[in-house]
Amino acid sequence: MKIRKSIKEYNLILIIFLILSSTILFNNKKIEIETKNNIKALDQEGQNYRLVTSADNVQVPVPKGYVASQITGENYVTPQYSHTTNTYKVSSTPTELTWSSPAGETYPWTQDSNGIWISGNQGIPNSKSTLESEEFDYIQGTTLTINYTYSSAGYDYLNIYIIKLSSNTENIIVTNKYGNTSDTFDYTTSNYSYTIKDWVTGRYKIRVTYSKNSTIDEGQDSVYIKPSTFFKDDENGTQTIEEDIKTKIHNGGFVIYQLTDEEIETNPNGTSVIINDNNKETAQSTRNQYVWVPVPNIEDIMRTKIDNNGIMQFGQEYIFTSKSITKNTYTQTQYYSEPLIVNYYDKTKYYLQRYSNIDKRENYLNKLQEDYTNTIKSINKYKGFYIARYETGYNVNPKGNPQIVRYNEKICTITWYDSYKNLERLSGKTGEYVETGMIYDSLWSYTLKWLNDTDTRSCYEIHEDSGTWGNYSNNKKTTTSGRPYPAKTGAIETITYKGETYSDSPTASNNIFDIAGNVYEWTVSSSGSDRRLRGGDYSINNSITCSAYNNFSYFPYDYRNTYGSRGMLIIM
Repeated sequence: MKIRKSIKEYNLILIIFLILSSTILFNNKKIEIETKNNIKALDQEGQNYRLVTSADNVQVPVPKGYVASQITGENYVTPQYSHTTNTYKVSSTPTELTWSSPAGETYPWTQDSNGIWISGNQGIPNSKSTLESEEFDYIQGTTLTINYTYSSAGYDYLNIYIIKLSSNTENIIVTNKYGNTSDTFDYTTSNYSYTIKDWVTGRYKIRVTYSKNSTIDEGQDSVYIKPSTFFKDDENGTQTIEEDIKTKIHNGGFVIYQLTDEEIETNPNGTSVIINDNNKETAQSTRNQYVWVPVPNIEDIMRTKIDNNGIMQFGQEYIFTSKSITKNTYTQTQYYSEPLIVNYYDKTKYYLQRYSNIDKRENYLNKLQEDYTNTIKSINKYKGFYIARYETGYNVNPKGNPQIVRYNEKICTITWYDSYKNLERLSGKTGEYVETGMIYDSLWSYTLKWLNDTDTRSCYEIHEDSGTWGNYSNNKKTTTSGRPYPAKTGAIETITYKGETYSDSPTASNNIFDIAGNVYEWTVSSSGSDRRLRGGDYSINNSITCSAYNNFSYFPYDYRNTYGSRGMLIIM
């Protein structure tokens, strides 16, 4: 009996030791990653993948259980460009700039007898009205003058943007102007002006917006654009400057489609499955889809910290501005990045059992660490990862089977815990080849950087105003009972634009849909007792929650109709 008792005591001590050790390992585990660029090249086919050559001649690892798209615009890794040369000429006589409301404008501007343009949403709460100039050639060093005035309350804003058409870049030149709230304000005599002499030579147009978000009526609740002058191109001009222009001719974003269970059983490489323009509608609405995001250098998604416990790895954060995207190089302990836990809820057995089916905190902690370790190792080996093409949907509700398909409208009202658990189930029978899960905050930021690196989205569109490519309250045209709602994932009707096709939809960037607006998306990153959400949502102004906005987090057990998620896939 004494011997048996001593063995039990020994086993108890051993169990306690192992639990403590696992907790320590979670906080201090060293991830063995070779970060130099001398990784052995991938074989043409491995146990879990085969290499496929993209339309732009890039070797992409396609996991077993998936097939590469042959749909036009879905088989390029990065956008392709053509180069043309434009000649700009200018006369010495100023010409009046011609203005008009864009086609489809809900609140078109009008012009009075003095030639002054008046915003069309006068006195309409939560509305936006847009005026655009004609396209014009501008030679650096010449002068362009825009005359304007306004009469509106605070939070009712006038903004003026310059759009360089040759590079599709947008910059704001007059920001959030309001005032002149007297009822006797005379807009014909009041005048402000903005004069330009130092723009880069190119072809431009001017966009003016008046956003009325306040229900308070002060002044005339309107803005006014007055006759403005510029130097118009003229065959008799005295200056000629040539400029090399890039024109995007192919969409970027290499897309893969998941095979059905039957196809996996008979043909795991998918060589007998062809997805092209003939069957794309069925494939896009029924098969899970992912887009390849190349990551040549592991240091671009992971940073290391050396302390007394050894080498620690965390997700690399980025600093976004309207002009640049740079790495955050601070040295203190990371407070936001993965793979950290949240302070309270992840330590409470109630939440772990209810949402994650994990009864021991140590198992949960180790699983978070293991998932992150596998992600980093996979990205380092294969030089990239797959991001879900659409926001996560479900076949019934958030308790049903997760899907990454076009047209799904069941994409919101889910907790972080349920999202994290459900996204792991996306792999299905391909689970022996890949791992699926919730996207990391660092990979979200890197994806935005990739969109900028490929000239798909400007820094201004990413950081300052994502309204041109996202579903937000101030540009959503379709409403229910007067309120905007999240659009079906990947739907092209989310914003009213003219001349668009599915692959050219403004909500798509390198074939990734709704990464700006529509619904917030949970990420693995933590903030105190919260989990971070990214991307903004349909109920908020696009200038408040642009795609780069990363300062919003909430309790992981919370669920709202503005909360959704986005998955990712790595090859094992």
